Amino acid sequence: MRAMYAHDLEHRSNELLKKEYLDINVHEIEPGTVYYTGGVKVTAFTVEHRDGNPAYGYRVDHAGKSVLLSGDTTYHPNVVEHGRGVDLLVHNVIAFDEELTRSGKLKAVEEKLTTPEQAARVFSQARPRVAVFSHIAKKGLHGKEGDDVIMDRTRKAGYGGPLHMGLDRMTVHIGDDVTVHPPAPTDGLPELDSPEVKL
Repeated sequence: MRAMYAHDLEHRSNELLKKEYLDINVHEIEPGTVYYTGGVKVTAFTVEHRDGNPAYGYRVDHAGKSVLLSGDTTYHPNVVEHGRGVDLLVHNVIAFDEELTRSGKLKAVEEKLTTPEQAARVFSQARPRVAVFSHIAKKGLHGKEGDDVIMDRTRKAGYGGPLHMGLDRMTVHIGDDVTVHPPAPTDGLPELDSPEVKL
């Protein structure tokens, strides 16, 4: 990062854009509790991302509620084990159109992420209150039609529980019930440079 931004660091840093903002403070983790503050506990566990290993998924627990983030992974029993009965399980998914699937051109990518059929297996075994797809990789499956293909494949593979396709700015409220809310509209938000915005 410092090499890439060497010119800017030398000539453009100031009180607003400080050189220290590029400082990186690394905390290497291992499986187990990686954060515990104010009643919020984050547990890391290994998953399988082939050439991206070590790769981790995370479970967040607070006040009797739980969320699991699969991270980038293919089907992995650790996701099932740590995700059993969570309120919300957020999982990656990858799918290609029939031509790309037949060609095998992207097989190496598919082997690092989770197909809809594999996700159905995870969800069926872990039985979360709600499942949401995120990090959605769709090659040749564009827009809502592509989303529908992924959802249909997941259902055909045997998962019948609550499932949503993740959207940018979508929110999930976890209380007595788990409710998924569509993205809030951005109409009427002030522009970043407008006088109403205070940095």
